[in-house]
Amino acid sequence: MQELWGVLPRCSNRYNTPAWGMPEGTPDFLNQVVLLAWDHSPAPESIMHALLEIEKELGRTRIEKNAGYVSRTMDLDLLAIEGVVWNTPELTLPHPRMHLRKFVLLPMAELAGDVRSTPDGPTVDELLSTCPDVSSVQLWPAPGL
Repeated sequence: MQELWGVLPRCSNRYNTPAWGMPEGTPDFLNQVVLLAWDHSPAPESIMHALLEIEKELGRTRIEKNAGYVSRTMDLDLLAIEGVVWNTPELTLPHPRMHLRKFVLLPMAELAGDVRSTPDGPTVDELLSTCPDVSSVQLWPAPGL
């Protein structure tokens, strides 16, 4: 990330979570949030395009959006740009289901709990405290391992 955008990323802990939306027996997912702090961020679509290129370099093959949830080696999402609301056919910010996913909000709260993803919206900490997701989100590796 530093080579690409000239900013040093801050990374949350990693979390092991059940394979949300996937068939029974699918291995757990590993989730992490990366925070990039720019004085002036690049255009949202250019960030997303770069993330898709990184996925491709790491061996991900994308399928059609309407195919549902499928197992994948890597999934990079642009969750939010503080104070930016963006809605195009290619990208919606903040991520439209972010507030429903504890596996997103917990690591995000580590890095930016007081940030509002929309100018007048709730903070990440507030979203986490009202998140309806009751799935297990475990620190990885688990303490004591």
